[in-house]
Formats: sequence, structure tokens, C-alpha cells
Amino acid sequence: MTRPSPHRAATTLRARQAQVVAGLRLSDLAAEAELGTIVRLAAALLGAPCATVNVLDTAEQCQLATHGFVGGPSPREESLCEQTRRLTEDVFASTDLLVDERFRANPWVDGRYGRVRGYVSAPLRVEQVVIGTLCVFDPEPHAFTPLDLQRLADLADVVVALLERDRQAQRAEALTAELARAHAFDRALLDALPVGVLAVDEQGRVQQFNQVCRDWHGPVRLGERLAPVGQTFGSLFAADGRTPLRPEDMPSARALGEGRVQDLEIVAAPPSGPARRLSVTGSAIRDSDGGLLGAVVALADVTRQRELEDRLRAEALHDPLTGLPNRGLLVDRVEHGLTTTARTGLPLAVLFCDLDGFKAVNDEHGHPAGDVVLQETARRLQTVLRPGDTVGRLGGDEFVAVCPGVPGEAAAAALAARIVAAVGAPVVVGRGPTGPVEVRVGVSVGVTLATGADVAGAVLARADEAMYRVKRERRSGVR
Repeated sequence: MTRPSPHRAATTLRARQAQVVAGLRLSDLAAEAELGTIVRLAAALLGAPCATVNVLDTAEQCQLATHGFVGGPSPREESLCEQTRRLTEDVFASTDLLVDERFRANPWVDGRYGRVRGYVSAPLRVEQVVIGTLCVFDPEPHAFTPLDLQRLADLADVVVALLERDRQAQRAEALTAELARAHAFDRALLDALPVGVLAVDEQGRVQQFNQVCRDWHGPVRLGERLAPVGQTFGSLFAADGRTPLRPEDMPSARALGEGRVQDLEIVAAPPSGPARRLSVTGSAIRDSDGGLLGAVVALADVTRQRELEDRLRAEALHDPLTGLPNRGLLVDRVEHGLTTTARTGLPLAVLFCDLDGFKAVNDEHGHPAGDVVLQETARRLQTVLRPGDTVGRLGGDEFVAVCPGVPGEAAAAALAARIVAAVGAPVVVGRGPTGPVEVRVGVSVGVTLATGADVAGAVLARADEAMYRVKRERRSGVR
């Protein structure tokens, strides 16, 4: 048997890829808030300033969501996404593309389009073909760890799930159009669908209600109207999971009244089993003269997807030992504080705290004792700061407090003094033969006041420098 030439195989693959991409509603996907959340999470998880979701259309690369830079379409043949796809269909990473002969002339690397150096991308695979990438990059050299690559691959799976959800919604809409023409679906087909499908007539009376809907909500008689919460339709709530939906707020009623419902999230509490978070898309059905016939809604279970997003968000933004915000979230809080300062005129105080004597605790009592000291320090810092202040852990024994609306240096110094007093109290790290084992650590606090003209990175650097001045003065005996 004669094998197809490599050129013919590549042409066939590209045609298949173009077919899959053509089935995506790229303009709708670009408006998805969840994609924005994912690229922010990707950048925070990997510690790089920029991230994007790329899709390879026939002639160009489209950027559906970006973080840290202004994206836009670019020729497909010049895209890093296309170039790395040709090399591998697995996760690709480079510490510095500028020193790689294969990439140094790429316009995204050499400065014509951008300045990409540290780079990692994970493929977006739909129907067994790679249609784009989720990538994170840094304008400076950046080494990515194996854990970084795995996290990016996990987030790429979430992006693919969003793409598949959009495809499912399109399929449901296609079924809606067919119902408008024929007024009936084959029951076996409806019950085999992985999404819930509900059809009502123009009076809101149930005409179709598939097996997935019955599993979530219990039985509903055809021809009856959907009842209020707690009656035959089970319990439906708004996205907060607490506010009961009124009959007029139910997705089918809204589709009848408004003509269309798109990506509405609700919570369903079935007669038995756990509550489910549902994403609902629906539209009114009209005859050829524009007369209202009814409405169809499709309900997709997004519970696991939301749980994964929440977990990834928590892991990305919080320190696992203390539960405090980590560097990524701290920078965000500083940026938010600078915005508030620009509006109110009141300075933003940033206090950089570094423990004194912490290494001795680890050396003499072991790392578990050191962990207790860090956790207790986190608790004390939260206790002495004001409501509305943020304290986070940068790593090691470094903490940062972000305090908006501090009236001046005296007030900031008072905050620093409270921190020094609280942290300096003894900490019980265990029990010994004669009773509790106590240790003491000190803290050096560097304070800086910022205005709306500052940038977050410079503010943190100034606070860090101020902390080191405090350490040097203490060592030299200066008070």
C-alpha cells in the first residue's frame, strides 16, 4: 500500500483542523468571561506576566482571551502557536526563545509583534486535532518547572471543556430549530443527550422533558405549567444557590418573554442527590410568520467545572501553609489599592515584614516548628491589621501588609509598631518533658506610602528596601 506523502498528510490535517475551528463561534468565545479567568489563573500559577488562548484559523491566529498584553490576530504562519504545533502536539516550553535558532527570527520574539522569551504552551485538542494553544509567556527569560507544565495542561483541559460546551450549545440550538419545524423530537434521541432539554409551548406548558431533566428535577407531566419552587418542578435557585427562582424567572419563561437566554447559570436541588450548577441556553420558537410557538432550553451540568475553577483559583492565589494571599493576589491588591488612592487622595501603606531569628527556630526545633511560627505570624498579622487591610505571604518568612487609606507616616508607623509587638510575643511550638516549648522571633518592618502615580512592582520594591534598612540599622545599633 502506498503511503500518502507528508505534504498530503499535512494538507489533510490542516483541512480537518479548519473544519473543527469553523464549527466554533469564535466571536462568542472571545466574550466568555471564563476564558479571561483561565488566562489570569494560568499567568498567576506559572508566575509569568502574560497568558493567552490562541486558535488557529485558516489564515491567521486568533487570540480569544489575553492577560498582560493587548492581543490581536496575526498571520498563522508567523504565530508561535503554529510553529510549536509543528514541532510537537504535547506541552512545549522554552526558557528563552531568543537563543533558540528555530524561533529567534519569529516576529513575536524579535520585537516586531512582541517580545516573547520565556514561553510555554499546551495544546487545545478538539476531536483529536490541535486547534490552538493555551500559552504563558514572559518578555524576559523564564524557567518553567515540570509542575508548571502539568498545571498549564490541566488548564488547557478546562479551555477545551469550554469549547465543547459551546459546541454542545450549538447542537442544542440545532435541535431547537428542528423542533420549531416538526414540533417533536424523537424520545430516544432526547434521552440519549448528555444535556437536559426542556420544551414548552407558548403558554409555558411542558411539551418535552428528557431523561437528564427528570434525573435533576423529578417527574413533570407533559402539558402542565412549571410550578413554583418546592412543587412539582423541584427547587430552582439563582446562581447564588440561595435565592429561589420566581416562576417568571425560570429559564423557559425568560426564553418565551425575552426571545433568548444565553449561558444563564442556575442551581437545581433535585428531589434526591446533591445540588447541581447548570448553565442554561434557550430560545423562543416561532413559525414562518413570526408567531410564537414556544421555547426550548438546554441545561448543561457545569458543577465539576465550577468546582475545578474554584479550586484552581484558590490554589493560584493563596499560600497553602497559611491560607494568606500569595504574591500574585498581593500584587492585585496593591494595584487595586493604588486605584483607590488615585480616587481618594489618601495614601496606600505597604508594609514589608521579614521575620528575625526564624532560621534559628528551624535549626533548633525543626521545620514543623517553623511552620507553626509562620501560621501563628499570619494569624497575628490578620488580628492587628484593620478591616479592609490585606496581609499576604510572599514566601519563606516574608509577609506583606497592604493598607489603603492610611492618613500619613505616623499612622503607618503605628501599624508597624502593632505588628512588631504582636509578632514578638512567644509562640508555643510543641511540648517538651517540662511543659510547652516556646520560641520568640522578631520582625523587621519596612514601610512605604504610595500614591496613585505609583506602580505595584515599584511600591513592593520600595517596601522591601525599607525593610532591609531597618535590619541594617538594628544590626548597627541605630534606633
